[in-house]
Amino acid sequence: MGDLFSTPDCKAQDERFSLIFTLGSFMNNFMTFPTGYIFDRFKTTVARLIAIFFYTTATLIIAFTSAGSAVLLFLAMPMLTIGGILFLITNLQIGNLFGQHRSTIITLYNGAFDSSSAVFLIIKLL
Repeated sequence: MGDLFSTPDCKAQDERFSLIFTLGSFMNNFMTFPTGYIFDRFKTTVARLIAIFFYTTATLIIAFTSAGSAVLLFLAMPMLTIGGILFLITNLQIGNLFGQHRSTIITLYNGAFDSSSAVFLIIKLL
């Protein structure tokens, strides 16, 4: 019988979590061109419907993932980033509503989207 107060070794789980984050980060940068093409070719409504499908599906997969089905996170995180980048690209049009402050609004959107990586670090440290 082991010591009740010993901390379990979570190194393998931590490495897997970092790999999932790396995959999601890569997909975020890699999918910018294909999602931009989808937005340009099929316009805002179709691009947003695709984004909603990917984002909602990924969120549901994450919500219902247990320790036994954690491998599904390798599917969910790329889907989440594809949906997220599509939302970002389609939301950048909002900057056009602000005339001279267009670039400020676009910068705020990009900053909010890119700062999501800091959330990973905060969660990991907690």
